[in-house]
Amino acid sequence: PTELLTVIGGLLPGSSNFFLSYLLFRTFVGLPMRMVIPHVGIRLYLLRRYCRCSGIMTDREKAMLYAPVSPRYGYEVGITMLIFLIGLAFA
Repeated sequence: PTELLTVIGGLLPGSSNFFLSYLLFRTFVGLPMRMVIPHVGIRLYLLRRYCRCSGIMTDREKAMLYAPVSPRYGYEVGITMLIFLIGLAFA
């Protein structure tokens, strides 16, 4: 049992390179691609806005059409910080 902690303590720092490389890749490739490619909600908004088939729209349909859509960019910051924390813990 005591040797197990020693073995794990010796092997974990080797995996920190993976986490830091993954973090750099996600930061410099993943986040810019998320900014370039529009969110699904924005694409659906544009589709509903410009490709509507019915000519008469009710007030409810207009409200749904112009409802704001959140791209959830804060999600990426949290994931990036979590990966950074894991990489530092293993370093």
